[in-house]
Amino acid sequence: MEIKKIAAAVTLAAAACAVVPAVASAGPVAGSYTLADLGQGGWTGGPLRSDGTIGGGGAVSFSTPAGQFIEKVVSGTWSSPSPGLVTLTLNLVGVSAIAPPTDTFTITAPVTNQPFKAIDPDSGGPVLIRIRLF
Repeated sequence: MEIKKIAAAVTLAAAACAVVPAVASAGPVAGSYTLADLGQGGWTGGPLRSDGTIGGGGAVSFSTPAGQFIEKVVSGTWSSPSPGLVTLTLNLVGVSAIAPPTDTFTITAPVTNQPFKAIDPDSGGPVLIRIRLF
């Protein structure tokens, strides 16, 4: 019984070590972002890398008369068009039958380092946004 526990622990530790180099090799992090719909909708978040790409992930999901609309975030970019602002562009792929095969979502938001509530221009509902630069 004890050997099984040791073998499981070694396997788990090896798997954890295999993940660390992939995360560490992603490049220096310049900040982070979070977008969270406060109703039906989406959430995403992750690092803003110094090369202008984003990490992390997320998804969009909401009900429509035609069925469930689902997309997932697969990649994206960010830039700072002027001091104190960040523009995020999220690349999405459709998961459900009614979602387009590919899509993009772009938003420009202030760097606040704190969450703030805004209105989603698509749904008119509240969304929580946080942009932080290091």
